[in-house]
Formats: sequence, C-alpha cells, structure tokens
Amino acid sequence: GMGDEAVKLFYQMPKESIDHLTYICVLNACSHSGLVDVARSIFNNIQTKTEIIYTTMIDCLSRRAAFEEAQQLIEQFERDHAPAITIYMPLLSGARNQKYSKLSQEVVDRMQKLFPNMKDSLVAASILLANVYASSGDIGKATDIKIELHKSGAKKRIGVTVTDIDGKLWKFRAHDRSHAESAEIHEQVDRMSKRIIEHGHKYDASWIVRPMEPDETIETLLCGHSERLAMAAHFIRNRKPKRIQMTKNLRICGDCHEVTKLVALIYQCEIVIEYTGKLKQGYALGCQGPSRDKFRRNHRFLVDRFDQHVGEQFDLELTAIEHLKRHINMLCSNKIQENHCGPKTRVALSDLIARQPDVLTLGETTNNLDIEWIDAIVDAIHDFEGGVNVVEHKQINQTDGDFDDYRKELLGFLVEATIHNPSAAPTSASSI
Repeated sequence: GMGDEAVKLFYQMPKESIDHLTYICVLNACSHSGLVDVARSIFNNIQTKTEIIYTTMIDCLSRRAAFEEAQQLIEQFERDHAPAITIYMPLLSGARNQKYSKLSQEVVDRMQKLFPNMKDSLVAASILLANVYASSGDIGKATDIKIELHKSGAKKRIGVTVTDIDGKLWKFRAHDRSHAESAEIHEQVDRMSKRIIEHGHKYDASWIVRPMEPDETIETLLCGHSERLAMAAHFIRNRKPKRIQMTKNLRICGDCHEVTKLVALIYQCEIVIEYTGKLKQGYALGCQGPSRDKFRRNHRFLVDRFDQHVGEQFDLELTAIEHLKRHINMLCSNKIQENHCGPKTRVALSDLIARQPDVLTLGETTNNLDIEWIDAIVDAIHDFEGGVNVVEHKQINQTDGDFDDYRKELLGFLVEATIHNPSAAPTSASSI
C-alpha cells in the first residue's frame, strides 16, 4: 500500500543499480497502489522486458480494468516470445474482479487452446471462470463448469489459512469447527461482524460462488472464510495483538480484503496476509496514528483535475474513440489533431468522468465550450457526490439568479451583438 514511497525510492536509485528485479518490485508496488500511469511510464522505458515484467504490468492494468491495453501487451509479448500461461492469469483475475464473464471465457478458451497439457493451471483458471459466472448471477453456468471439472477427475485445492498465535501454528479451513476453541472463535467472528457493520461495511454477495442453503445468509457464508476465523482466533481471551500475520494457499476474496482493512482499523493492529506466493501488505490502516509531518495516502481515493490546456496532453494521432474506448463508448471518427478546442475539451471531460474520481479540480473549465455543455457541467457538478475545487484565473462577475438567468443574460448579449454585427451571428448553438 506504499506505492508512492516505492516509486520515490526507485527514482532515487542510481541507474546502474537497477535490474529486472527492481523493475518487478516497483511495477508490483504500482499495481497494488493503483498507480497505472506511473507504471506505464516505467514499463515503457524498460529496455529489456522479461516475461515476469510483462506479467506484472498486465496485472497492474487488469486491476484497473484496462483490459484492452492488457490484451495488447499480451499480443506484443507473443510477437517476440512463445506464449506463457503466467501472463494470462492476471488478466483473468482482473476480469473476475469486474465480474466480466465474456472476457473471462475468452481468456480461458485461449489458455485451453495454447496450453492443453498444463492441467493444474487450467483447473485453476476454470474454477476462476466458474466463480465469475457465479458472481454475475449465472449459477447454472458455474455449476456446469464444476461438474465438468469433477468428471475430468480434477481436484480443487481446499483453501487453508495458517497463522502463528503465541508460538503455535493454527490452521483453518472455511467454516472450521475442529479446534477446541471453535466456539470462542465463532463468537469473536460475530462480534467482529457487528463492529464492521457499524463502520459501514456491507457484505458483498458477489463473492459467494455456490447456491446458498436455506439456513445460510450472505453474512454467515462470508464470515466463515478461513482468514476471518484465523483473524478472530487472535482476539479471543481478551488478546490485543499489535500484528497479525497469516498465510493462505489461495487468493482472498474481495469481501475479505475489505473486512481485513476494517478489522485492522477498528482493532488498531497491523494485519499481513501472504497468499499464492505474494506478500499482501496494506492492512495497517489505523494500527497507529500518522507520525508527525507524515501521512499515508489512500490509493483507492482518486483526485483528478481538468484545465483549459488538458487537450494538449493527448496523443494527437489517435481518434477520440481510440483514446476513450477503454472506459466508455463514444462515436467519433476524426483524429484528435483534426478537432478544434471545443471537441478536445469534451473528450478531456469525458475521459475524466470515466475515471470516476472522488475529488475534481476544475480550472478554466468553460473555455471553448458552448452553452449546452456549460449547462450540462453545472448539472453534473450538482449531482457529483465527491469534492469539487473550481479555479478561475480571472475576476468572476456575480449575476443575480441561477445559471438559467445567467444563460438568458448571455444569450441576450449575443443577440444584441449580432444586431450590431450580423456577420458575427452564430450558425448553431455549438458555435456559441
């Protein structure tokens, strides 16, 4: 979760000390912190890109749902290298997080075609695909995949979480009641559940990948996950741990990810989970107050900006749809360089909205826009639930009334100007 710090250290390193392991570490830090633009810049400047460097960059893009760019990287890799199954897994995992069943199916189909003999990896991919269908509501399709896996003799790995408590290793499976302290552990799970709900957590049913039994609820199913039992075990008998470390043989689900962060915050402890060979830190939220003059950035919190010059940052050889197609659908055939300032501004605003920021900084926003777009921006700002900073570089004259009154006043001014100078009359609203 300290991607900014990792990037800062990376840029402080002497160039001669940077090798492929350094690149993997900094790209991985960017991946887990949502620093896609930084990762892209670093990746593009790597002279010799190894398979694992490609894989890490694809993981970074897939976590932010930049699937088309991730697929383009796979194609780029395969132009110079033999196909590798490892570079497909992060794409599939990202599709799973977005419940994108169509892409997940395409990825698994390609993996089966390219790597028919890599049974273990294909089983893992098929299970992930089944989970995608289940999370998107297609339980029938998910069940069909699992039945086929069972017929083929494939065995699913059972999720197990291991943790050290007072020098003794404790091992948990989902809904485990094999421990002598199981009653206390499950009571603590219930207490934890109440606390996180008080802090606003809502259990995410999309991470339930099998039909529910009549006596089950979303809460009871998710609270039975092995990592939650392991966490709860650390708090029984009035224990107050400062650090909890756990290892799981499978990835944790998205709901457990959010719950773990909340537990770390509520119980003021650091929680570290290592899973499938990756060290997952970043659950130290609230383990202690920030040191003086220091703060820790929440990498899920996105601040974005707009100013009148933002259109100059585009690759002018692209069309608007080529620039925006990762985020939204847009109909446009002209290259950006062929458009004047107004269309460039509209593309920039659409691009900004697609990134779904929490805070917007808007500078000279209305330059180059017609009345209809200015009107739409006003409505959008009223509806926007995040924060907005508006920066203007000139004096703003106050107008009595609301924006509609201002609009009428402005149109009246334009009509009057047109009477005195007919050749300057706008031919359409978009010309204003």
